Amino acid sequence: MLENVVIHVPHASLYIPEAYIPDYDLEVLSHEMLVMTDWYCNELFACEAEMVDLKVSRLVCDVERFRDDKDETMSQRGMG
Repeated sequence: MLENVVIHVPHASLYIPEAYIPDYDLEVLSHEMLVMTDWYCNELFACEAEMVDLKVSRLVCDVERFRDDKDETMSQRGMG
């Protein structure tokens, strides 16, 4: 049955490529990593099923982000 399951874990990575580090305020980055990372989801849902997990932090590439912030309800709270 697990051959019919795909597990999507887009926000568990902490990796930020070195080329992007200068684009961030390191103090802000540290806080955002703590708040915005889905800690251990890749381990929690690890099984025999196919897992799609991003290798870079969502702070670099958020694959679930809307093209337009007005479509994201959380953008009204600064999390678009």
